[in-house]
Amino acid sequence: MTALTLARPGDLDRLLPMVASRHDEAGRTGDEAATRAALLPLLEGCPHGAVYLVGPPRAPIGYVALSFGWSLAAGGLTAR
Repeated sequence: MTALTLARPGDLDRLLPMVASRHDEAGRTGDEAATRAALLPLLEGCPHGAVYLVGPPRAPIGYVALSFGWSLAAGGLTAR
């Protein structure tokens, strides 16, 4: 069974390389500051979504981002 753990602000440094890798796979050029700014509200409990770590919390193997009008690639809120 794979563990899912709700990510918190302290997990940001674990998430950034995984998100950057995903953006690279998709052919998107990324900006770490923009990615950090897009992730942080979700990690702080923003009602627009949540991020889960996949695998052991101290050494996750991936992440799942569920959002409602929020885009990590676009830098935040997309529906205004």
